[in-house]
Amino acid sequence: VRITDLTARDASQWTQWRPQRPELVGPKFTVRNVPAIGADVPGARVDRLYTEGRVVGYFAYQIRAGVLQPLGAPLSDYHALISAPGYVPDLNALLKATRAKRLDFQGWVGPMDAHAQTVPLQRRAALTPDGFDAWYAEQDLEHHKFFKNVGRCERNIVKDFGGFDFTWERVTPEVMGWIVDLKREQYKKSGLHDIFNCGWTREVLVNLANLPDEDYGLRAGVFRHEGKLVAAEISLVDKENVHLWFPAYDPAYYRYTVGIVLTLAIIRHLAPLGYKSFDFGTGGEDYKSPMTVGGGECLEGSVQYA
Repeated sequence: VRITDLTARDASQWTQWRPQRPELVGPKFTVRNVPAIGADVPGARVDRLYTEGRVVGYFAYQIRAGVLQPLGAPLSDYHALISAPGYVPDLNALLKATRAKRLDFQGWVGPMDAHAQTVPLQRRAALTPDGFDAWYAEQDLEHHKFFKNVGRCERNIVKDFGGFDFTWERVTPEVMGWIVDLKREQYKKSGLHDIFNCGWTREVLVNLANLPDEDYGLRAGVFRHEGKLVAAEISLVDKENVHLWFPAYDPAYYRYTVGIVLTLAIIRHLAPLGYKSFDFGTGGEDYKSPMTVGGGECLEGSVQYA
């Protein structure tokens, strides 16, 4: 069905299944994510999966050149078939129904078809159920050299600039434009795929930024100095969960490791407000391990139509 054809009954069933599966933690798995992303994704659809006439699962997707992709790819860091616990999808039947030649995925969470070719990835998350101080003490005990260096950078920022002004705010066009421009320049220099080149990816972020919800949507942690943007990180939030998504910083402040200092400031600010999980994604950047623990496995790979 089209995204707009999802019913209140579908949304209710989706919402009931999600908390039954602890691995589906985070804003990428909420049903609210589907219309927010799907509004601008070309050819966005949701499949209802049936067994003996009753709905047993949902899968949000798009098709590019005959290839089935999770909805929002390449923006979708994580994706899953939403169902009751223990349901294993027949992805060959899914491919046949959608007339796609294969399914490609980058962060599949949950059961996977036995015929899939996969590589396991580890989700990384900072967990603060006992507050910021308890989290910091535990991570510092394991990675003291890292946090000692971050502390030195924080002191140098105060010494050289009097500190930066931190805000946690809704994502404005100014902040989004600044981050996207820096990310595109970064992609160009590194040779990585520019995910903003196709146009609709930015519109997805605009949609998420414009949502009126208090407990779901885009937010940004921002450092400014004398009114000028120094660093910012766009995150997707859902109640007590934060998905850290698009960080960027002015290269002039590189030696202060300002991106890491900002991420720490975000956790320090939000943990006392009841946020308990800060998802860093699956990348292997050196800064992730000292700040995180394993947040569960996900899979990268593909399933070919047989």
